[in-house]
Amino acid sequence: MATAAVFREKSNYHLVLLARNQTGYRNLIQIVTRAHLEGFYYKPRIDKEFLQTHNTGLVALSACLAGEVAQHILAGRREEATKAALWYKETFGISTWRYNAIRFMNWKW
Repeated sequence: MATAAVFREKSNYHLVLLARNQTGYRNLIQIVTRAHLEGFYYKPRIDKEFLQTHNTGLVALSACLAGEVAQHILAGRREEATKAALWYKETFGISTWRYNAIRFMNWKW
């Protein structure tokens, strides 16, 4: 039970962002700069609202097991994992959002 409580309290997750083009590179620089200057608390952080406004030209990868979708899956919260995956899909587009576990889980989009 203690492990599930830790998962529930976690609100920061890993995310990999790659630039697809010059616009994506500029957006990535803005995200990284803001994360270090305004969101820094032991580690650089950025909120989802800022990601939504600077998503053009970026490819988003779900990262490792510390990614948002993976953390929800590990905690047994499939509905929250689906919501998170859909948010990334809507924000970055299906062609630029990658999460490999979805194909193994037979999730329907």
